[in-house]
Amino acid sequence: MIFTSRQDTPAARETGRKFFESLDIKGGCARMIAPVEVPGKSKTSEDFHGAVDPVTGWLRVEDDSLGISVLMPGPVRHENDQAQLKPFPLTHDTFINSRDGNVYSAEVMGEYPPGFQSGQTAYLTMVDLTLYGLKRNLGSVGFVFTPIRDLRVGQYPGREFELVSEKLGSRGRAQIYATQKRVYIFIAFAHDQGVTLKLIDRFFGSIRILPK
Repeated sequence: MIFTSRQDTPAARETGRKFFESLDIKGGCARMIAPVEVPGKSKTSEDFHGAVDPVTGWLRVEDDSLGISVLMPGPVRHENDQAQLKPFPLTHDTFINSRDGNVYSAEVMGEYPPGFQSGQTAYLTMVDLTLYGLKRNLGSVGFVFTPIRDLRVGQYPGREFELVSEKLGSRGRAQIYATQKRVYIFIAFAHDQGVTLKLIDRFFGSIRILPK
């Protein structure tokens, strides 16, 4: 099901909501994925201890098992959450530096089972679904997402978005990548008067993904 509108208005959103909520699937649908089973409280949070980059003085966040490497400007918290148990287990890892309303974040969701998503259309759909979740989470504090460009890491697609919140007086960017096993999300935003866009460029320029 697809709904598109020339403008993002309350009327358009209400029309889309009515359209999607009218869906009624009839028949067995035996090959659909089973309902998701989520665990109880399973989140852990701890300080991340990594090497300091000698050139920038920033902390290098690196995890070979997740295939990720990125620089952050200060102390980092690592949160690990068992996002779901069935029909297959998914783990959500978040590395975040937050100070005075300025945020740098790297998230990894996985590991998806073999064959769950394959081909460019499936990967781009995962990017779109991830973007939808980000809009729901950050929209509550006024962030608006504007597409900037398409990205790639090897054969896998990604997209970059501008973030602006007039409510918070903040701006920044977000990048989303989808690979065969994982989804990667990178977010950085800051108050206009607090952090220069050059530092946000440094964050995104340091991103390295090694799909595994």
